[in-house]
Amino acid sequence: MRTILTVILTIVLVLAIAFGALYFTTDITPVSAIREDTSEYRDREVMLLGEVANRFAYGDEVFFELEDETGSIAVHVTGEAPAVGDRVVAKGVVRSAITIGGQEFGIMLEANEVRSPRFWEGWAAPGAPQTTETITTTTTTTATTTGGQ
Repeated sequence: MRTILTVILTIVLVLAIAFGALYFTTDITPVSAIREDTSEYRDREVMLLGEVANRFAYGDEVFFELEDETGSIAVHVTGEAPAVGDRVVAKGVVRSAITIGGQEFGIMLEANEVRSPRFWEGWAAPGAPQTTETITTTTTTTATTTGGQ
């Protein structure tokens, strides 16, 4: 009986460590971080998680708008296009959307991978539902008077 309990506890511990490692190693970047500091992310590879809002396909070239809880960004990918409303992970390099005469306008993700999110990525993603606790306190002041001459 003791051996069975030890084996069960060992399995639970290994699974807890594995899921914890998966949870804390998800490198999902919020769109707002890219928008707020474009120079830091330009020409860097990032992974985004969001919903496909709009899309335009011409042959193998696909452009779509990826929205997360913090904003939206244009994504370019070659190949199969996700459907509007799909929740996807897009991995690629942040680039300028348009360059004219050395001037860069806008940003987009040049994706080399677009896929369905793995189950743990939704948990660790920015904007994912988090358990929060709100504590409300109320202060009451009571005044008393005493009658006297």
